[in-house]
Amino acid sequence: MHNQDPSYDAKILANFAREFNKSGTLIWRLFTSSEVPLWTKVIPILSFLYWLGPADAFLIPFVGITPIDDVAVILLGLKLFVEVCPKDLVERLRDEINYGIPADDDDNTVIDTTYHVLDDDQ
Repeated sequence: MHNQDPSYDAKILANFAREFNKSGTLIWRLFTSSEVPLWTKVIPILSFLYWLGPADAFLIPFVGITPIDDVAVILLGLKLFVEVCPKDLVERLRDEINYGIPADDDDNTVIDTTYHVLDDDQ
């Protein structure tokens, strides 16, 4: 077994927590957005209902399904939810979460200005 620096493990854990928080924030912002169709918002709800549903308890003795499948279904449902959301909205929200760029900024902003070309002699 090889010894690892404890600060390395702490950095990995901190990075995981940061990315988990960003993903959760993105999912929540998408879920509460009026730009996301209602049918799309059903996906994460159904994922969590699977976890709460009684069918899973009945299948465990027969199929050998474990609680790990509950986590997998929820994670896949959340991933699918993000994938079917409007791409431009997902990108705008990711930029806001990652870089602090407001999500309502218009990418097509035009700034009118004037310029003057200077020669090397000036």
